[in-house]
Amino acid sequence: MPAPPKTKLDGMQVLQHSFEEPTGEIRVKASIGGGTPTEVIIDHTNDSIRLGDGTDLFTSTTIGSKIGLDVNIINDTLTFELEGVSSPTVTNVVIAGASTEYNYTIPSNTKKFLMRARNKSKIQFSFQTGTTNTNFVSIPPGSNYTLDGMTLNTSLTIYFQSSKGGEVLEVLTWI
Repeated sequence: MPAPPKTKLDGMQVLQHSFEEPTGEIRVKASIGGGTPTEVIIDHTNDSIRLGDGTDLFTSTTIGSKIGLDVNIINDTLTFELEGVSSPTVTNVVIAGASTEYNYTIPSNTKKFLMRARNKSKIQFSFQTGTTNTNFVSIPPGSNYTLDGMTLNTSLTIYFQSSKGGEVLEVLTWI
């Protein structure tokens, strides 16, 4: 077996004991020396890695200088059921001014509730009027707040404010 090509990596970055001596085949288990994190770059134009079933090996997408491996999902139908709940009701609550308290009433018999800021503002909410500045729960930008497994026998009003004006609070409720 010919010697592998020279590398610009130092000895702490090279795969150690990665080939079986008698056959020259790559081992399934290998270790990287040095104990420091190491980046492994696989390039589909230079590396012999076989993906797929032997017929349709892979496709890739190029974005800028990066090449990504496309993944085909065989079962493209996702089905799920929330036991004992209906389809969600979507409500969009406009928050015109920043740091101004608004409210929304969650309907009675709600089993699950989700809310988030459409434009990724920070939301502060509470269950008592006048406390969205002092005693509140924060929803960080880009996150959502969910309550499920609820047994809400009566309606419940939530009070909230946004860190930015012109926000929309997206609310989903399942009854």
